[in-house]
Amino acid sequence: MNTNDLILWMPTERPAFIITDWDGNVLEVGGTLSADEVICDLCNALITIRPVPVVWENYAVCLECLDRVMPQWRHVVGEAVVEGWHEQMASE
Repeated sequence: MNTNDLILWMPTERPAFIITDWDGNVLEVGGTLSADEVICDLCNALITIRPVPVVWENYAVCLECLDRVMPQWRHVVGEAVVEGWHEQMASE
């Protein structure tokens, strides 16, 4: 995996899903998710750290899955982010 494939996302209130047809017309919009509702797209675990790690453009991942798909992630996000995540997890 290329290190450019990891972004950090600060979630906001958003629709749970949006279904479109082939032409991009919206067919259905799911209920609203709060900024606190983020689920790992690989294992379905609740992601409580912020910012949320995202791989492959739009897959939110927990730290356990991030370790599996991008073992070098600590070098990519920087020490300040890692320390912030540790503080957030310690306060849970």
